[in-house]
Amino acid sequence: MSSFLAAAIALLLLPVLNSVTGRSFELNFSEPEWLIALAILFVTGTFVSGAYPALVLSSFKPTEVIKRKSGSGSGGPTLRNGLVGFQFGCSLLLLVATLLIFRQVNFMRNQDKEFNTEQTIVVKGPELGEATDASERISSFRNELLQYPFVGKVATSFSVPGEDPSVSTGIRKFGQPVNENKTGNIYWIDPYFIDLYGIKILSGKTWNPEMSMDFESVVINEEAVKVFGLGDNESALHETMILPFDTVRIIGVVKNHHWNSMKKPYTPMIFKAEKISGASLSIQIKSDIHQSLQVIETEYKAAFPDDEFSYYFIDDFYRAQYHEEEVFGKLFTSFSILAVVIGCLGLWGLATFSTMQRQKEISIRKTLGASAHSIVILLVRQFLRPLFISGIIVLPIAWTTGQHWLEKFPYRIPFSVDLLLLPLFILLILALITVGYQTFKAAHANHTASLKGE
Repeated sequence: MSSFLAAAIALLLLPVLNSVTGRSFELNFSEPEWLIALAILFVTGTFVSGAYPALVLSSFKPTEVIKRKSGSGSGGPTLRNGLVGFQFGCSLLLLVATLLIFRQVNFMRNQDKEFNTEQTIVVKGPELGEATDASERISSFRNELLQYPFVGKVATSFSVPGEDPSVSTGIRKFGQPVNENKTGNIYWIDPYFIDLYGIKILSGKTWNPEMSMDFESVVINEEAVKVFGLGDNESALHETMILPFDTVRIIGVVKNHHWNSMKKPYTPMIFKAEKISGASLSIQIKSDIHQSLQVIETEYKAAFPDDEFSYYFIDDFYRAQYHEEEVFGKLFTSFSILAVVIGCLGLWGLATFSTMQRQKEISIRKTLGASAHSIVILLVRQFLRPLFISGIIVLPIAWTTGQHWLEKFPYRIPFSVDLLLLPLFILLILALITVGYQTFKAAHANHTASLKGE
């Protein structure tokens, strides 16, 4: 029954899994391999679940059973407690992992990127038409947009925050040998780009779009100053850098910012000027997003009739870099809930079985004057013991595994003690609620009814 129920639930939840992960998993039980896998699961489950009771029953001595002596053996309680402790340990490990993942993702998403992406859309640049007049048409499109009061700033570039650099190559300071090359990322942008995204200038300047531009000049970030041995931000100005295809002069230094997600450390960035870099057009919108998009689309189709209008919000695009961790967190949440439910069911079964076995003992204690309160404490203590033992075993594993997972992030949260204690506290509360009802019922049962058959 459970095998068929599991298959049915899997089929029902498959669309949910595909929606969460963004994948297209398929589950087709009409294919032989799926049927064989289900049959193996059924046979294995039946054997494992039936083997232990069969071995226990076959080990009983008929004379002892007839004499009504205990036939459970000393290993029964140990196995039951061990299995429940194992379930509790798995639940605890998954809860710690879930809490850790969500805290790390929230930490990365809420950190200051050191640049502005609010109310900004990115429109895909034209791909069709004559390349010779593409720059003129892009410039004309930009000027048309700036006539509208709801458009703030417009900039063009070959890549935007969250995308790979235009070129990643070996770069060195002028005067150094070729073997001193260090990898740097080059980004082609227009003169308006740094201002649109609010990237802070620490020293020097950027290009003046109103004047004749010096295309042999670049703007770099703080990390480039450090990596290429340029001294400080002021002394880096007017230093010369050797690129594989050019020799350029530094005119400005900008603050380090997370061009990519915080899953990656700062990298040396070199911004190179292009009057028009038409792969992407960043457009800042002041108000009325819906109306603005309609006007922008109309102007785009007028300027580039052969190209399809395509846009996205840079905020959404940037946050999508954390999609993998978010999916990871959602899956762990689902597994954690499932593990907690199964663990509570196991604890419920253990509590029911144990209280039934000790019903006469409870009745005798009550007859001799024990209070219901003391009996509840006695029973609950019995159930909490395996949970505490599993916690002692699992928490160091959770701490070690969590620290190892965090090491892959250059910017990460500290692994604080509450990441371990909060899941433990939640599970202990759920365990108390689970066993509390059974122990309370056993402690308040009619003890005379349990003893009158003796």
